[in-house]
Amino acid sequence: MARGGPTLRLLTLHRALQRAPEGRRAAELADELGVSTRTVHRMLGSLEEFQLPLDVDEDGPERRWRLDPKGSQLPVPGFSAPEALAVLLAEQLVRPSLGGTVLGEPLRSAAEKIRAALDRGGGERLLRQAGRQLALPGPHHDYRQRDPEIASLRRAIAERRTVQLRYRSRGRPLALRALDPYALVVHAGALYVVGRCHKRRAARTFLVDRIRAIHVTTRAFTPDPAFRLDRFFQGAFGVFRGRPQRIRLRFAPAVADLAAERIWHESQRLTRKLDGSAELSLQVAETPDLVSTLLAFGRHVRVLAPKSLAESMAREWFAAASESAKALREKGREARPNLSRPSATVSGSRSRGRARGRREERGR
Repeated sequence: MARGGPTLRLLTLHRALQRAPEGRRAAELADELGVSTRTVHRMLGSLEEFQLPLDVDEDGPERRWRLDPKGSQLPVPGFSAPEALAVLLAEQLVRPSLGGTVLGEPLRSAAEKIRAALDRGGGERLLRQAGRQLALPGPHHDYRQRDPEIASLRRAIAERRTVQLRYRSRGRPLALRALDPYALVVHAGALYVVGRCHKRRAARTFLVDRIRAIHVTTRAFTPDPAFRLDRFFQGAFGVFRGRPQRIRLRFAPAVADLAAERIWHESQRLTRKLDGSAELSLQVAETPDLVSTLLAFGRHVRVLAPKSLAESMAREWFAAASESAKALREKGREARPNLSRPSATVSGSRSRGRARGRREERGR
């Protein structure tokens, strides 16, 4: 089945048509893409909107669709319309955190070339379509001031050179670390370098933000032949690693749909319950990333296993509740009037009241 967003599905359809110059029936395309024929017809209409004209040949009871060889050329050589749209969207995704760096600038340049070619070549319709796709950034890091460090890391990875880092781990003092860098990893708007740490004598992950200085040495290294980046993060939730274990969660009906819409991990198993809730099972490590993600669901998520994760969640909830209550008490004291000493107005009113009472007593 063709997975991903609409742009990726259209790209998959376009490639299926490219492989069949003689054309394909809608039913054949539906089987290949794992969608209904109605969806295929809707996607074929979208291709025409993207300036990819189609020919329709009558072939018995069903029509056969194929790309028009004369009209399917875009103003951007070598790019189909879905591919051009994908580059423009990817540039939006990368821009907030990596814009202005050696990682983000090539993509920005490619996107600008595509826009310029479309503008010169009459791709107004495709430009309008690009204007209707928007990537909204969530919380992210800004690496515009980190370009020298990123460039040094890329060079060291390419040349297989050991680097010396002045690095500040969370909650620890600045320290000198020697690292054989293997790869750069982007996760949740943050950039990490993965490599063999000489101190730990094992592969470790370092956040680029915490690098205070970097020096690329002349010492060459040979990567561990057993190291594979995908296996390194297998069982991790995000970039934090640990011993994978079975995590069982119960999401209340109020957030069950939201939980079911997410892809949490490749090991996930989600079951919907009769009461509208959802139970999620994962084989991942218990990490700070997992705890912070679950805390966002508040009282609507319950940890069924393991006990250690439930205790971690409880500590965070109680700590947050305690801090909130403390803030409310302090705010209440600020708003409450000071009644320890009567104000001049109150004192004056009471004095006048006592004097009036004495006069009335003497009159009796």
